[in-house]
Amino acid sequence: LREACDPRFGWTMPVGCPRDLPFFLLLEADCRRAAMQLSLGQEIAGASAFSLGMVAEFESSLRARGPWFYRRLFWEAGMVGQTLYLEAEAAGLRSTGIGAYFDDLVHDVLGLSGHGFCSLYHFTVGGPIEDRRLTSRAGYPAPRDCTTSAAKSSQNEGFRRKNARRFARNVFAPGRIMTYI
Repeated sequence: LREACDPRFGWTMPVGCPRDLPFFLLLEADCRRAAMQLSLGQEIAGASAFSLGMVAEFESSLRARGPWFYRRLFWEAGMVGQTLYLEAEAAGLRSTGIGAYFDDLVHDVLGLSGHGFCSLYHFTVGGPIEDRRLTSRAGYPAPRDCTTSAAKSSQNEGFRRKNARRFARNVFAPGRIMTYI
């Protein structure tokens, strides 16, 4: 990765960083605006304590393991993201994955060319901020007893049609939050 990146990067280990942790300072700068721009203008990327991009050895991994490994690379990036979620929560922070970003611009900023390395997933960690746009309303009314018997079949047909319409109105109503399992 070092050889593939911009040669102006310093690749210095931060003071106090464990020697066995491959964590490097590439360039000391205020990157808040750049993080936001790379993340499609998402404010959270620039306003967080830190924002990161996960870069993987792309072309060589696919050549060595085959096309099926493409999915595995994203799966592994997702696992790193899940670990960041858990560690942030444990530290009293919050985090979020950022799946929408300009990957070509990320590659340009890093000085990467070709398909040797690829930006797969971005993430940000910071203090908790309540997002008042999010709500926790019920997606649909509580279920009713819909048991049927042969004697009630025609009576229940009208009941099912009416509930199907109500369900459709609730499921597709603007602003409703639905969870599908």
